[in-house]
Amino acid sequence: MDLFAQLGPLGFSKEGLPPKFGGTWSYGRFAEWLASQRCSTVPASTTNKDSRVIIPQKDRTPSTSHDAKRPFDSVHGSVVSVAAAAQSDSAEAMLPPPIKKKHMASQAESPHSCNNTKANSSPEATLERFNIALKLIPYSEREAYTEALQRAPLLVATESDPMSSLRCEDFNAFKAAFRVMSYWKKRKSLFGSRAFLPMDQTGEGALTVQDIEMLNSGSLAFLHNDSSGRVVLCANRHRIASAMTAPEGRLRCVFYMLSVASEPLVSQTEGIVMVRIITTPSFRLNVQAFMKITEALPPRIACFALFCVPENPEARRIMRTTVVPALTEAMHENHRDKLVIYLDDSPEDLVKKLQRAGFVKQGLPLCVGGTWEYDSYTDWQRDRVAQEWKGNHGKPHPSAKQYCHGR
Repeated sequence: MDLFAQLGPLGFSKEGLPPKFGGTWSYGRFAEWLASQRCSTVPASTTNKDSRVIIPQKDRTPSTSHDAKRPFDSVHGSVVSVAAAAQSDSAEAMLPPPIKKKHMASQAESPHSCNNTKANSSPEATLERFNIALKLIPYSEREAYTEALQRAPLLVATESDPMSSLRCEDFNAFKAAFRVMSYWKKRKSLFGSRAFLPMDQTGEGALTVQDIEMLNSGSLAFLHNDSSGRVVLCANRHRIASAMTAPEGRLRCVFYMLSVASEPLVSQTEGIVMVRIITTPSFRLNVQAFMKITEALPPRIACFALFCVPENPEARRIMRTTVVPALTEAMHENHRDKLVIYLDDSPEDLVKKLQRAGFVKQGLPLCVGGTWEYDSYTDWQRDRVAQEWKGNHGKPHPSAKQYCHGR
């Protein structure tokens, strides 16, 4: 039985109870409170929003008076919840615009505040606040980070640069410190003894040969940036055999690709766009494990876009009534507002909506009506391996092509 159903009537709020009791409170909030006692700060508030479902124009139904007042309408068009979409179809919506930096001028700040540090502070002052926050994090959360400092201090400096996480968290030193700690905790959990090797696909780094084979499949690939200049990372599980690699291997590849996606500054400040392509009804999305990785790496997630291109009307019905609600329910409530689901009868219909939403046709795969082909990814991968090898060894790889499709 849901414990919250019993505790709610007693006056407990969902935000004030740990997940084991049906709530959303985490011990990170206690650490922030502890820091506030030393740093004289006030935690930022949070909001909850619905996910957005995009379905064919021809099936549009009138918006309710409640929907007409939603703040998304002026930018994204009509937006409906998944529950409503299960009963009827709605209009299309745009991708979220680039995230604007939050202005904290009106908030009183202590000179030694750990949270909401102004972006124009000196690097020394910013890192000082970050280091203060580190010391307040429980040892159990920073054990992997401490081990990394001892075994691979150069990797800690280059592959978990505090400034990347600070930009991602609007220079909130405490949140940035937790992100870096989570990064090494997740990295050690996924990569084991190879966690302290360079994060690359040369065959000598953290990724195994089997992981690299999965990357070769193109099941994860960078498309062209969207019209706002944001990185677009596309997942298409149909490109790999189910036995190609274990679930942990797929998550290691996600970790690697998100690490690469986080390198541009725009990814840390404006975010990246995550795309998933589905042509047949599937529940094997492993949303929770994926979300844990995104919470540990510095790229912001501006949008989760699900491209549904059903093979027949029955598949479309199953996606709309079963898969879409299940996927949305699997998303943590703090991320549902970033979910945009495109459900169309054909690639031709889909690509028109995606172009209006900010994607470029030249950067979309053929299966969704675009002109982008996976040879582009192969070229990127070959160049990336050469770059990584040269960075590690100071000279070009003598046979780098062997790791990239034998080209």
